[in-house]
Amino acid sequence: MASQEDIVPNDTRYVPLTQQPYCCVPTCLQMVMLRCGIPLVPQELMAHHMQITVPKEKKELFWHIRSGTKRPKAGWGTQLNENATAEPMFAALNIPLAMSWHLIDTFASTNELLTYLACAEGAGKDIVICFQNGAMYGTEDDGGHVCLLDRVDMQKRTVRFVDPGHNKPKWQTASISKLYKAMKAHGPDNMGGCWEVKKKTGKKQAS
Repeated sequence: MASQEDIVPNDTRYVPLTQQPYCCVPTCLQMVMLRCGIPLVPQELMAHHMQITVPKEKKELFWHIRSGTKRPKAGWGTQLNENATAEPMFAALNIPLAMSWHLIDTFASTNELLTYLACAEGAGKDIVICFQNGAMYGTEDDGGHVCLLDRVDMQKRTVRFVDPGHNKPKWQTASISKLYKAMKAHGPDNMGGCWEVKKKTGKKQAS
């Protein structure tokens, strides 16, 4: 009989969840909530408060969603940026989390990014990594995607992450060079880089 480590990574920090279309951001946040013991709320509800926009022809996949015919600059999905953060969503839905940005232009090299991610993992931090789909997966898709940092191997210079995509392996490993290039391809204007998520302390949730 196969052992657990033969089936899933035995050192993973997360229970993987699978996203609804265009909902990679709320799904990653749900995985953080699950790890932190915070009650989950629907992906669609979280996405609504993060200005999600989906193609009009995909509107039927949702209960009630914002749709359009013109693709946003960063791609379909949630529309977070430094002026439209996740904080209003956290407040509106009584989710005791906070998010801060460490965008790709703050890292001068792959070494700086690798060191930051290794330190974050070592400290038990939850890091959402944002990059361009095409640059990571070798496709022509220039839209953005987010995953969760799981583990860093400094010796091999690789990063393992949890991917919420419905058609992606849940645990994936990429070289730091590939991740850096994919973040650079998405760019800081589209929030390419690292999003640090923290659980707020000393604040009770409403019942």
